Amino acid sequence: MTQFELNKHLLEAVVGSKIELQHIENLLKLGADPLGSDEEFDKDNHIIEDIFCYAEENEKLADCIEDVMNLFFKYGMDISSKNDEYDGENNLNPLWSLAFNSSESGLKILKLLLDHGIDTESVEIMAEHILVDVCLWSYDLSKMESRFYEREVFSIKMIMLAASYRYILDGSDYLRREIWYDKNNFDTEKFRNWNDFDNLI
Repeated sequence: MTQFELNKHLLEAVVGSKIELQHIENLLKLGADPLGSDEEFDKDNHIIEDIFCYAEENEKLADCIEDVMNLFFKYGMDISSKNDEYDGENNLNPLWSLAFNSSESGLKILKLLLDHGIDTESVEIMAEHILVDVCLWSYDLSKMESRFYEREVFSIKMIMLAASYRYILDGSDYLRREIWYDKNNFDTEKFRNWNDFDNLI
């Protein structure tokens, strides 16, 4: 079985109608790579990007996304290894796609990544995509449908969740500037629990 075939089987196992963690782990043991591609003609693709997006709509995946991510970590997933300079052809860091997941599962994924020490550069890529593209897009559409307002709220929660980790805030001038941290100097750690977010702003 080729690497592309292994990765394709892994993607199908994670986003399919029946999610079996043991089967996912068996594929990882065989060398399936969540940061790899399932398409030979697009070797710079990362199947984890599809998983991030599927987790928003797939309730079964959303329910077990933490278990799936922990398996990926167990078998050595390191998203920071994909911080190659963008040359107009290669895909951006996979966290760029996490910005599309404006839901509880997106927050769970981000928290796990932060708890495992995801690098500041990866987080900045996600944050910039949220602030420059996703929030503006959701804001425009929220005037027509309320569900897009909810997406915008989740996106802001992702930004503040990232800022609640001191090592991210200390290492990111971009994030400090965008949340006006140095001007307001508020306790960002309070935003670690996104379910209490509405009581903090």
